[in-house]
Amino acid sequence: MPTSNTSKGPLTHPPGYKSTCTPMHCLQHPSNTHLQNPRVSDLCHRAALLQKGNALQACGRHDEARTAYLRALKILEADTRCARTDWERHSLLLNCGNTLLLQGSQKEAREYFAKAEAMGQEHVDEELGSTKDGRQMVAAAKVALARAFKIGGDLEGAKRIVGELVKERQKAKEEEAREEAKPMRA
Repeated sequence: MPTSNTSKGPLTHPPGYKSTCTPMHCLQHPSNTHLQNPRVSDLCHRAALLQKGNALQACGRHDEARTAYLRALKILEADTRCARTDWERHSLLLNCGNTLLLQGSQKEAREYFAKAEAMGQEHVDEELGSTKDGRQMVAAAKVALARAFKIGGDLEGAKRIVGELVKERQKAKEEEAREEAKPMRA
């Protein structure tokens, strides 16, 4: 188990520690992918691309991070739409927008945030959609969009979006309270 060496730098393993994890043991390693269901392989690949993008973004390598996120989105195109996979898509869209925002491309970033918001709204509008997930996706996208407006110098636009968000949250709470008040059917 890693130990903290705050005076010596990052986490390290104790002397004599030998990791059993090597690239050959990784589920996504080409020598192992035949052992698993293709959906599992795709899931592992998407997760690896997301983590790669996050690491690159943390290092300030925004173009490379966005490329990793877009590769993960491309893999997701073939997957069935549901709340779980749409949360992945949503997260990747927000991450792409954030990379652009950090590079000063507010207009392009807002396009990604708008796509993420539209995806959430589809869940809200769909009769059999996950309304709760959809509302949370819309809210997360609006927060990102408000941030883009603020960074771009449009404080009034940011305030307008936050105001919409507050109203939508109040409406959702009222609807949830009405649902809870309904008698349960046997």
